[in-house]
Amino acid sequence: MSERPRVDDPTIAPTDEPVACEPLPATLRAEYLATIRDLLAVDVPVCVIGSFALLLRGVDLGGYCFTDCDLLLDGSLAVACRAAERLAATGHALEVWGVPLAVPVDPRVLAGKVYFRATRGPADLDLTHELGEEGLVAQLRSAAPVDGVTVAAVDAVLASKRARGTARDLALLSILQASSPAR
Repeated sequence: MSERPRVDDPTIAPTDEPVACEPLPATLRAEYLATIRDLLAVDVPVCVIGSFALLLRGVDLGGYCFTDCDLLLDGSLAVACRAAERLAATGHALEVWGVPLAVPVDPRVLAGKVYFRATRGPADLDLTHELGEEGLVAQLRSAAPVDGVTVAAVDAVLASKRARGTARDLALLSILQASSPAR
């Protein structure tokens, strides 16, 4: 990407500067991409969202620290269960809101929980399976293939981060806004 995404938005509150860190290690990036391709190979459609999506789209994150990978599933519990079971079969530990998730996965355990986490070594995947129809459609409508995986558009990711408004999301938006050329 040749220029910064437009993030100048007066509703973004100033935040403390986060501690600079090394960029996401290439080995972790490769592991995330391999895991995503493995899910796709067993008919689990996913869309990369969050900071990893920005990285794949070529956005310079200005030293922003993140090590996880956020994925959006299609919104069905059947797909969420299939994803969880595949990840468990490939050595990932599963949890939903801090509680271990057993396989085979009972869909009732995931219902209403929005997302679950899969961890293997330093790799943390957060798989959102209940985003609400409007949020799901907005993320998927803008998605396009990058490196062989479906990745949400920069504007959709930034809008999602603004809407969530967590301290980490606001810190990233602040970094991007500070480094954007004045328009």
